[in-house]
Amino acid sequence: MIKLKFVFIGADDNFLMSQKEFDVIKTRLDNVSIYTEWTPNNKNELARIYNSRMDQSINPNTKKSDFDYIIFSHADVRFDPTSFISHLIEINGKYDLIGLAGTKKMNTSYSPLNWFTSSFSFP
Repeated sequence: MIKLKFVFIGADDNFLMSQKEFDVIKTRLDNVSIYTEWTPNNKNELARIYNSRMDQSINPNTKKSDFDYIIFSHADVRFDPTSFISHLIEINGKYDLIGLAGTKKMNTSYSPLNWFTSSFSFP
């Protein structure tokens, strides 16, 4: 059983993802346990929230997380949770940390990531 914790944090209560989407996924995927947490109207620094949620995920008896993956996301991010979770199942145990980033518009000529982004096309 793979245990996943999704933590969504927003400056307001306008989340692009919904609990309903995750409730549907829970019925479709076997051997996956999904916990979701929604933090609207956040006024704290994101690092403070992330660290707090990581600390809360540690089992005091084992000193380990009760989750295989903890996924932090901004409220304004939208992704296909079924595909994302399927990919996590595929790579389970291979990585300790996974990072995703995105943008609607990127000017690669000014990007500090030119060494990485130059080989990719952006819509």
